Amino acid sequence: MFVAQPAQAAIDLSSVTLSTTTVVLDGDAGCGNRVNVTVKVFVPTAEQENLFSVTSTAVAPNGDSVDFLLMNQKSRSGDYATYGDSVYLCGFDAPGRYRLDTEVVWWDDAISGTRQEDNSQTFYVKRPTTLTYNATPEPAKRGTNLTHKGRLMFDPFGYGKLYGPSGQTLKISFKKTGTSAYVAKGTVKTTSGGYYSKKLRTDADGTWRVEYPANNYRQTQAKGDYVDTK
Repeated sequence: MFVAQPAQAAIDLSSVTLSTTTVVLDGDAGCGNRVNVTVKVFVPTAEQENLFSVTSTAVAPNGDSVDFLLMNQKSRSGDYATYGDSVYLCGFDAPGRYRLDTEVVWWDDAISGTRQEDNSQTFYVKRPTTLTYNATPEPAKRGTNLTHKGRLMFDPFGYGKLYGPSGQTLKISFKKTGTSAYVAKGTVKTTSGGYYSKKLRTDADGTWRVEYPANNYRQTQAKGDYVDTK
């Protein structure tokens, strides 16, 4: 039994691609091209004149619009046209989860009116972080404690210098030599100035790692230190 397939729409939004889904942006930074946007549209040459617009709006976490893109056609391959532009972001823009709303609008002779197709993508603006880490003593004696210490630093949400936050939880893990996976060994919280220190028993050679985990607002950081255990 033959089943008829639905006909390809005269014009159709095929795909939206972002050059990155995470922008790490210092609060003191200026404004610049941060995210390149590529929109692929099915639009046969005969229908090109019926395509009204390809636009995108970048929406901040609080719902405000931070940039509007009126896309320009960059290339064509067969029945597909590629449009592109860039989202500009500034250091004073708030960190968090952003939305990019893309809209293609065209005239449809079949309904004697306009039609549109929408697409939403997500990207994040995050503030920089830094992390230092050292495990001592090295080499270590089997069955004794290692001291894991260092400092976590945050860039503020607005203007200003890096600062050391207190009360932030860091994960400590260990990968034994000859294995491929890290095993969780504990956590440690930062104190005043962003400093941290914790003692953990060591029984084998391998790499220890301290990690500041991912979130929507700040850059993830992880540092490792190989320790020879005698």
